[in-house]
Amino acid sequence: MGTEVITFGNTHLIMKLRFSPSLFTLGCLAILACGRPASATTYIFSVPESTLLNAWVTFLGGSSSAQLYGAYDVYIRPIQSSDIGVGGITGPALSSYTINSAGSPIANNVNGDKWNADINQHANSGLDTFLSIHFYFDQNDSKISLITNNANVVGKSYTNPTTNVGTVIGRQMPGNSPFNMTITSTDPGITGTVNFLFYATAMQFTDTSANTVSAKSVVKGPIEFSLQGVNTPEPSTLGFALGGAALIAARLLRRRNTSR
Repeated sequence: MGTEVITFGNTHLIMKLRFSPSLFTLGCLAILACGRPASATTYIFSVPESTLLNAWVTFLGGSSSAQLYGAYDVYIRPIQSSDIGVGGITGPALSSYTINSAGSPIANNVNGDKWNADINQHANSGLDTFLSIHFYFDQNDSKISLITNNANVVGKSYTNPTTNVGTVIGRQMPGNSPFNMTITSTDPGITGTVNFLFYATAMQFTDTSANTVSAKSVVKGPIEFSLQGVNTPEPSTLGFALGGAALIAARLLRRRNTSR
């Protein structure tokens, strides 16, 4: 019977075990089991603002037309089979999904232009029957960071489009601002490139100078884009793998010590 201390980062595992070939095999099987696909897989998708903007510009017919709009409210979700063929949506679709969490592209209020994120919301004034993630500018802030290719919005004063009370100063959202989503699905397609759609509510400017607004809440969509996510292991699976690794490491360490 031997005692081994195995270290993973800052975690120390103290093991007092009788090592045998069967124990070593058990550790290997624990790790191999973690590599098997689960019934549902969770992925994190981080959508840079530039991806949404490129899709937005294409949908609106090009750069010149897109300069007449600045979006401040967005609903995003995976494409479903019934979406295909509607408004130019091509798919493929994700057969099922669960929205676990979301992260705002501008999560803090350092510059007075925070955005918020709510999960499991219905887009298009509730007409969309599928659940989306709702990203939107904080109506209580002094600035409004817009998804737009029109740099003329910067520094302009607009009536708050959400409250219709008070004014907000225009900003252009940075292209690297991340719209983060954590989604679980049983569809194997989630492991590859996933197609999403979004609806956006925007201010429409009178002209490209963006000095005045002709309509404060124009809804556009559905607009398609695609993105590959990053797999998020389940905590139980991760612990199982670490346990297997610990058994193997302890076995190898014991063999090394007894061979001296």
